[in-house]
Amino acid sequence: MNKENNLNLQCPVCHMMVNKDNFFLDYQQRRFLFCSQQCLQNFKANPHLYVGRPAVPAPAQQGHQIIKIRIIKPGTLLTDEQCYVIENEIKQMMGIRSLQVEPDFISITYDLMQVTVEQIETAIEDTGNRIDKTLGELLKHAFMNYVEETELVNLEDSAEIHKH
Repeated sequence: MNKENNLNLQCPVCHMMVNKDNFFLDYQQRRFLFCSQQCLQNFKANPHLYVGRPAVPAPAQQGHQIIKIRIIKPGTLLTDEQCYVIENEIKQMMGIRSLQVEPDFISITYDLMQVTVEQIETAIEDTGNRIDKTLGELLKHAFMNYVEETELVNLEDSAEIHKH
């Protein structure tokens, strides 16, 4: 197989253009390039979400998104500096649509087609540990005991509010 002629120069997970020096994986006699380790991990876990099957386009190729909102309550008030550090670290992750970090809660809107729950959990815990080991444990615990809503539930709640 000639890998040079069978390269996909667009990350199949996030659709960013990539070059030959990035992360790669040979799959179904094709070489796929990825913009990040995060995208490579997502692809390895569920390749058919991104490349489909013969004659069946993949959900990602159809523009499918799985939007989730996770609200975590750390159990302690975060300082302004802690909020700033957490926000700057987490919002850099691929698939994070929005992030609100307040002293008493963190709200994360994300697309499961681009980021896994495990990746977010690890990033939140690692960020907390860089600030303070105790905070890392608190954030990990809070992340595991979350309030999650889907975009559809939010739309239903919004419609209910506007009824007369």
